[in-house]
Amino acid sequence: EARAAAGDVVAFWRGAGLLDVWQLRAAGGPADFLAFRHLTFQEYGAAVVLAGAWGAGRASTQRVAPDRERAWAFLRPRLHVRAWREPLLLLGGLLGAAEGDALLGAVLATGSHTPTAGNTGR
Repeated sequence: EARAAAGDVVAFWRGAGLLDVWQLRAAGGPADFLAFRHLTFQEYGAAVVLAGAWGAGRASTQRVAPDRERAWAFLRPRLHVRAWREPLLLLGGLLGAAEGDALLGAVLATGSHTPTAGNTGR
């Protein structure tokens, strides 16, 4: 079921012209890699998937059941990673009031207010 969902997502993004396919040489021969034409599309896509995982009503068009604990386990170590700044902000915008409050409460409960060394780069 996850493969079918991933295939649908890739087909949508490719059909919209937002993904490029790069063929690069790998150890086993040429390999295809997908790349977003602009970082913003990648960040938004990540935020939509995270919102669905968090259980947001508006974003839960995914076929995967929400799992807030698993989503938080993924998000927590990325709170101060610069590359995750925009996806986290977009996630806040995609969540409804109750989900947003729960996420904000989880972030505040960490007591982590400043970046840690080594987590500020892309």
